[in-house]
Amino acid sequence: MKEFRVAHIVPVSHLSDTVDNQYHMCLAHLVSCTEYKEHFAEMARRGKFVLMDNGAAEGSQLDFDKLFEMYEEINPTEIVLPDTLYESGSTIQKAREFLVEMERRGVQYRTMAVPQGRSFEEWKACARILIKDTRINSIGVSKFLNIATKDRYIRFKACEVIGALIQEYDRYDLEVHLLGCDEGPLVVKMCQEAHPFVRGCDSAFSYLQAQANKMMTLKDDYRPSGTIDFIDGPRFLGLNKYMDNFNMYAGVKKDNGDDESWRDE
Repeated sequence: MKEFRVAHIVPVSHLSDTVDNQYHMCLAHLVSCTEYKEHFAEMARRGKFVLMDNGAAEGSQLDFDKLFEMYEEINPTEIVLPDTLYESGSTIQKAREFLVEMERRGVQYRTMAVPQGRSFEEWKACARILIKDTRINSIGVSKFLNIATKDRYIRFKACEVIGALIQEYDRYDLEVHLLGCDEGPLVVKMCQEAHPFVRGCDSAFSYLQAQANKMMTLKDDYRPSGTIDFIDGPRFLGLNKYMDNFNMYAGVKKDNGDDESWRDE
């Protein structure tokens, strides 16, 4: 199992502060920025784990051709298969079509599927179908499940469901990533400490902390309010202390840097 790591999402002005981290997430809708694109291509060249998002969460999902062009430029470690927010049927169809297209083009990447649903029952049914597909290497549990159910602890419950499905379908190779962190890092810590297959999460939480000048405590780990300009957002002194603060409350052991467990087997 991989040691739990956090992919900190930051504006271009702060990308240099993340280069020592093990885990990175590249947002598809920002790749049009050359500096942003080149940063993640360099991280991939250095052997860092680069997770390539598809843009669905930002409402700007790219078509298949553009996604493949982007992969060629960045060469990510793992890609998020196309999905449709809250729609389980459409998500399953898109994921399957994309996997077939990968085979047709003869390209190979690790793949992440993101179950969707308007209720937890719909989400569970979608997750079951996706986990059965051995072409899928990991499951992304989206923050939009929190929004759909209005349950702060729903992703902990989702990880319990995934754990049962891993046993049922003998998918002990499967890994899980928590997409976003609206519920706060203490819930993330609960998920990854209870379930070793939870390898990481991504969030812009630390940048929002720096913007609001707010350190977390055990009594207050809620996400600071605010918006972020990822291309031209200002640089804040001391972002590293906020990233360390988030890492600690999310349960990252030691630091967020390279770890032997992330090396290719």
